[in-house]
Amino acid sequence: MIVRIFRKLNPELSGLSMEPARAMLSSDLMRNKIVDQAQKDKVIKAVNLASSNWKNAFNSGNGRDCAAQYEADAVMHARPFGTFTGTEEIAGFWEQLIADGFTGVEYVEPELEVVDEQSAILKSGWKMNKAGGVIHRELWVLQEDGRALLREDDFEAIS
Repeated sequence: MIVRIFRKLNPELSGLSMEPARAMLSSDLMRNKIVDQAQKDKVIKAVNLASSNWKNAFNSGNGRDCAAQYEADAVMHARPFGTFTGTEEIAGFWEQLIADGFTGVEYVEPELEVVDEQSAILKSGWKMNKAGGVIHRELWVLQEDGRALLREDDFEAIS
């Protein structure tokens, strides 16, 4: 019964047999499972530290250290500048921005949501000496060593 409802809500699944639909439903339920408070605290602590490390790297003028806060194959959507994939492209973006005199980044009213046992999404306004904007989505993911790194970064410069 649940699979039928799931299929009705997701018409693109109507041609699948019951097993793939059950697997997708199971996967969807796993993503939305309740995270115990200790694990949630672990994710929050790791993300707050990593985010602080990124801001410190930027404000000290180190684009390479900014990029070190991203997973190796991370994707960064920097509107209106473009999409950058992997730490080399991401480092190049931050190095150029720093070379152009941008500094002093601060997050304005950040919101952090733990989405599962290993990841959290940060949204925030941001400002610095020459620009401001919005972070639509930073997806931070815990790594095997306990650090959080950015897998996805989607932000926009508005002013």
